[in-house]
Amino acid sequence: MKLLKSFVVGLVMASSSTSYAGWVGEGVIDVMYVYPGYTVVVQGATGNGGNCANNNAWSFSWGDFDALAQGRIQSVLLAAYLAQTPINVVVSDTINDCGPEGYKKFNGQIALP
Repeated sequence: MKLLKSFVVGLVMASSSTSYAGWVGEGVIDVMYVYPGYTVVVQGATGNGGNCANNNAWSFSWGDFDALAQGRIQSVLLAAYLAQTPINVVVSDTINDCGPEGYKKFNGQIALP
């Protein structure tokens, strides 16, 4: 657990032209759907993100991140899920800047509360 906390400190991959709502989604990951092109994470109370679906989920496209960041993100998400450790994430608050399947769009920043 301590190793996981020291590993997770902000995978900053945000584009400067996109606005972000700040830290949201404190809680454990209920379920993840990992597809070849994108991932959907159901986490509980994840806050608002633009005009995107506010249904306790957020998503992102793997193509938004380079290969190294993809590996780190996947490792952190899987470790947090398996350990049932709560995480905070940042999602876009720009209108209509939604992730795959219309969910709030994750920008790459993850932290343990």
